[in-house]
Amino acid sequence: RNEMRFYHLQLVHEVNKDLFVLFTRWGEIGETGLVQRTPQASLEEGLKEYGKVFREKTGNVWATKDTDFERKPNKYQLMRRRKAMAREDVLLRPFEPLQGLRSGLPLGLQRTASAICNPEVISQALKQLGINSQSMPFGSLSRATLDEARVLLGEIRGVNEELNALKHSSAVDAAAMMEVARKRNELRERVLELSSRYYELIPRKASANEVARPIEGDKALTEEFGTLSDLAEASLGVQLLLAALHRQQEEHPLDYCLRGLGIVLEEVDSNSEEFALLFGYAQSTCTGAPLEQAQARDFIYCSRPRPGSSSSSIGGGSFGRKAQRPQRSHDTITAIYRLARENETGRFTDSGAATLDNRRLLWHGSRLSNMIGILSQGLRVAPPE
Repeated sequence: RNEMRFYHLQLVHEVNKDLFVLFTRWGEIGETGLVQRTPQASLEEGLKEYGKVFREKTGNVWATKDTDFERKPNKYQLMRRRKAMAREDVLLRPFEPLQGLRSGLPLGLQRTASAICNPEVISQALKQLGINSQSMPFGSLSRATLDEARVLLGEIRGVNEELNALKHSSAVDAAAMMEVARKRNELRERVLELSSRYYELIPRKASANEVARPIEGDKALTEEFGTLSDLAEASLGVQLLLAALHRQQEEHPLDYCLRGLGIVLEEVDSNSEEFALLFGYAQSTCTGAPLEQAQARDFIYCSRPRPGSSSSSIGGGSFGRKAQRPQRSHDTITAIYRLARENETGRFTDSGAATLDNRRLLWHGSRLSNMIGILSQGLRVAPPE
């Protein structure tokens, strides 16, 4: 009862042999599961056997409309199939712009853009979030899906609070204790059902020795809320990078990404008063070793030529020459940028914030995979849990 399981049922027609096969696959979420193929004498026999298994597993009579489906306790629930899409790890690949197509961005901005708009970073973020891309193509995530998943987590939190309240029950006689036990079982079944619906929307990976469990406890809920926030940011990055890959034979991917973000980034002159002010503020508010300013010697160039070509520059056609820093702790400021977003200055002025005298600079750290979402939409307050 504490395990999330799936059951895949399909009637397949082998055209070459004119053979109907009942295909079934079942197991724990996060695993491939077991497979069985049962040949059927005819279409009619196949449909009959399909309906029999469907009713046994779901408690429902097979119907062509999923609106006729009724959820039954301790039975499998019907999962809507998403539109088939190519997996994100096939689509997301390193940029390879047309040979000779150069970026128009300044060298320093190219370094920054290549770090933020990096398909490999987004792909790695997907793996770290434990998202099963075979069940849910990452680029197909919609705001509606994330919102629905967040609502389910809210319902799970409410049920968990009821479970916690039962732990402090003062029942002493047998009848009262049995009632508490019955209520506890009902609530745990509710958590199991809501968790199953959540995993339908946000499938998670699990190893051979790890099974997707019901989302019980504040720690598990907090982790899932955090995952949804990261997914919302990273999904914007996927959409932008896929578009840049699609257009990379016409426009350099870095130029396309910066234009697609709808922002203007301008590097602050390292000799300016503005740079000195921000650099000093960072030094005076950080802990640990004093911050340093990056020097030209801090950057090295690593060639990664396209197969069949000899070499290229950072803005060139092969996108093979990348500016990198040697591995070191995050104690160096490589650049400071001035950012302008469309219509933001007007909104800031209209809000009256521009007239405030008491101001404070705030620092916010975030993973690279979130930067596209932050730059394009601003730093947003996390939705209520």
